Amino acid sequence: MDTRSNHKAGSSASQWREWLGPFLLVALFLALSAWTWRKWPDLLVDFGRELYVPWQLLAGKVLYRDIAYLNGPLSPYLNALWFYIFGVCLTTLIVINLILTAVVTTAIFFLIRRSCDRLTATCSCMVFLCISAFAHFTFTGNYNFVCPYSHELTHGIALSILMILLMSGSIQRKTVGMLVASGFCLGLVFLTKAEVFLAALAAALVGIVLTIGTQRRSGGRAIVLLCAFWAAALLPAAFFLAYLIRFMPIAEALRGIAGTWQYVFTASLLDSPFYRESLGISDLGTNLSTMTRSIAGLLFLAGSLVALGLITKKLTTKFLLMLSSLVLLALSLLVKISPTPLFLVPEPLPLITCLGGVALFIRCIKNRCEPQIIARLTPLCLWAVFAFFFLGKLMLNPKFYHYGFGLAMPGAIFLVVLLVWFLPSFVSMLRGRARLLRVLLVLFLVADLGYYLLSSNIAYSHKTYGVGAGPDFMLTYEPSIDARGPAVNKLLGLIEQTVPARASVAVFPEGAMVNYLSRRPNPTPYINFMPIELSIFGEASMVRAFQAHPPDFIIFLERDTGEYGVGPFGIDPAYGKHITEWVENHYEAEWLAVGKSLDEHYFSISVRNLKRTVNPGH
Repeated sequence: MDTRSNHKAGSSASQWREWLGPFLLVALFLALSAWTWRKWPDLLVDFGRELYVPWQLLAGKVLYRDIAYLNGPLSPYLNALWFYIFGVCLTTLIVINLILTAVVTTAIFFLIRRSCDRLTATCSCMVFLCISAFAHFTFTGNYNFVCPYSHELTHGIALSILMILLMSGSIQRKTVGMLVASGFCLGLVFLTKAEVFLAALAAALVGIVLTIGTQRRSGGRAIVLLCAFWAAALLPAAFFLAYLIRFMPIAEALRGIAGTWQYVFTASLLDSPFYRESLGISDLGTNLSTMTRSIAGLLFLAGSLVALGLITKKLTTKFLLMLSSLVLLALSLLVKISPTPLFLVPEPLPLITCLGGVALFIRCIKNRCEPQIIARLTPLCLWAVFAFFFLGKLMLNPKFYHYGFGLAMPGAIFLVVLLVWFLPSFVSMLRGRARLLRVLLVLFLVADLGYYLLSSNIAYSHKTYGVGAGPDFMLTYEPSIDARGPAVNKLLGLIEQTVPARASVAVFPEGAMVNYLSRRPNPTPYINFMPIELSIFGEASMVRAFQAHPPDFIIFLERDTGEYGVGPFGIDPAYGKHITEWVENHYEAEWLAVGKSLDEHYFSISVRNLKRTVNPGH
């Protein structure tokens, strides 16, 4: 009887531990969703495109023919599908992206648990949710998974994680079907963004090497596997090519499918201050110095805790508790004094993902005849390779804010694995107090996450002003912080009263959100006139498009473009001058809306109406 009772108690405790991590993650997911509800997008920057393009595709336009687009076709058409099924509104994308975030969280949990344990998987998912999925570290929104600046990035990440899961599963179970499915996922990633595909391709190539090396395939069998994988990878591109050539020449369709790859090595982009800053080459010495100090600091702190785990292995429990309290107190004071987190820092990520990926690959090759070791190490190996190459755009300036919410996220999770799993395992192998080390590391990771949540709260707490209506309602900054909200509301009201429902509108230099919220489309293929778009598509091509299809109304919005190394649109001779001159010749002032922005300069919105007495083509 006692034996059965003990067995039931042990089984209940085991089930409780099994579900504790997922329960905490569900609670965290729901809490973050409620805390950040409808505060995710930026009012004018980037995300308007993510709403406008699928809306126009659903209205009958064709990507690349009717809409000039820089990325692959997967995300716009997928979002158009959601709009077709659930209705054209912001709420549709919010719900779909929350589901995607939950799926990505689940996939990360299973991937890390397969290689490590429940605690490491839970910590990894907490990091994903706090510094990536629901983050808001900059004034501009959009750098999160719910309303991202580019769905190609979030969709690409989700498909890459699925590819890693399928490929590692095929290595473990020796199933061709999972390998083919992983190839299909890789093909879908190609249709998103170049930086995502590059990282996914690197992980896939390592996975193929491990697949052939661990399964002892014959030469003929290996060729069959490779053919099946790459044939599946080509299918998504072939499908979209077959669709697009119905509406455009095959060369144009191929360029569209290539997406950002055709612009990767454009000289004007490589020389852009914006991308030089992202890469870290604009201030190389400072960035390298910062990375060196951060790596040294992380090694010192981690080494100190490892030493603590080793020197306390013979101490009594009472003394150990007292010592732990002193250590926690000392480090807590350090956290209070330090303006940055202790362990969860981005600067060391390129080094640790590179070294970790190489070490895991070597160990996989050495243990290729040990199925259990291969099953555990393969997911981490592929993850480390993916994480390293995904940092390429931030290699010398890694960060969690801006693009780092996506590009640095896999590296951050690999850092969590090193801290919560590998370091305690190393101490345990030396018969030290691994549990003590693990508890301390988890506590400090949670403290670091608190730091990042407080950083996000700086922006979220000020997003109390509503813009839009019904299912398109969103919260943006209060007027004392940013005048764009009241100004855009005033603009939308004037458009509703003044601009006919079937009229067309173009917004300069960036304002697709205005087109979407007012439901007035731009008649030209060009919906964004930022320096990058002008450099890629050419200002002369844009002027010709406006001459061929002049909008009924032109709207100029104030936009700071200093990060691109140019002055205001139409004022700086090197930026939008020809478009502005054409507008001046063919449009007359209609009305002006003015607000006040954070830097105390006026935020202006000016609207111009087409001069009907003038032939717009001349």
